[in-house]
Amino acid sequence: MSILAGKHICIAGAGIGGTCLAVALEKACKDSSISPLPKIELFERDASSSARQGVGYSFNLRDHQDTGSGGLKVLKDLELGIFEELAQCQEPGNTMHLCLQNFKQPLIQVARAPGEDPRAQELMRISRSQLRQTLLYRVTSGIHWGKVCTSAVPAAKPGGHVQLGFSDGSAVNCDLLVVADGTRSKLRACLLPRETNSYAGICMLMGRTEQLKELPPELLKGQYLAMGQRGVALFMCSVEKTTAMWSLSWKAPESTSAELNAIFQDPSAAQEYLTHEVQELAKGFPEPLPSLLHATKATSMVSYPCMDKLPHPNHDNGVVYLGDAWHPMSPFSGSGANMALVDAWELAQQLVTGRHTCIQEAIDAYATHAAPRARGEQDLWWSAWRK
Repeated sequence: MSILAGKHICIAGAGIGGTCLAVALEKACKDSSISPLPKIELFERDASSSARQGVGYSFNLRDHQDTGSGGLKVLKDLELGIFEELAQCQEPGNTMHLCLQNFKQPLIQVARAPGEDPRAQELMRISRSQLRQTLLYRVTSGIHWGKVCTSAVPAAKPGGHVQLGFSDGSAVNCDLLVVADGTRSKLRACLLPRETNSYAGICMLMGRTEQLKELPPELLKGQYLAMGQRGVALFMCSVEKTTAMWSLSWKAPESTSAELNAIFQDPSAAQEYLTHEVQELAKGFPEPLPSLLHATKATSMVSYPCMDKLPHPNHDNGVVYLGDAWHPMSPFSGSGANMALVDAWELAQQLVTGRHTCIQEAIDAYATHAAPRARGEQDLWWSAWRK
């Protein structure tokens, strides 16, 4: 009998990693004719599935066979039409431009070849909200919206029940708790208070335009990463084909992002900051950035302290970590979402493979494969920043 037969699995967090895991588990369990099927439930702090629509950014899904960031390969392997659906929604342009302010004369251009076979595509730029909605549409398990996971009690012994607690005082018992509640994981803080994130020294400020009549010609060609004055870096790209996103990054104290986000809570203060301080940060960058800033809705701005953390060992019975809750990564590389997808696929395969005699054994096998993969990806992307 399968180790998942009749079990109760709780997934804390219905982000990209949590929803991908639910979809992968549902498919794998049905394909393997597991009976009775496990009960899978997702618990998400957002009030509804539409809470994050129209906000956020776009990033590159990758099909890298030789690294841990092959999120695009996972979507292909799921074989549920997800890849094909997202291919119709991918952002325009197929080139990353690396520049020193002058967008018309990039230093380096990295292009992806379109190819004749769509499934051979190795890179796809997609909005985060589009990917999440596409995954959510295929989840048949129960999703409990507006449930903030705040505490957990591991099983006293292998095979025992884990207790998951919520902010409203309610609780539920399960056979497996998957912690997928993001970079600032409340459950990790509860279970492993010493496993804290490490500040990378970089503050990122992000904004998104109102819907544009047409995208600037530059963004139809792809994405741009540029270094400006006083060590300020710029990234800009299209999002959902009708809006644009920009981000400015610079070295700053860790408290900077919290201070900025407090300012942005007041629409008038946010507009004042956009009109003056952002313009100063962006000084020297040519079009289309000034036009994008002019079209930006001030209340769309948000700041992130760039955090990372190596994956930690986990000895709690019946608990497993996934994605940013386990190994948060800077948003510069777009690796976080890719890694979350790969983690989800790996965990689903280990739980359903039939090679393990209990859930804890499958968890340990997952960690053995996933932890080195995450460390390698972090070393790859952060080596330059650490120097």
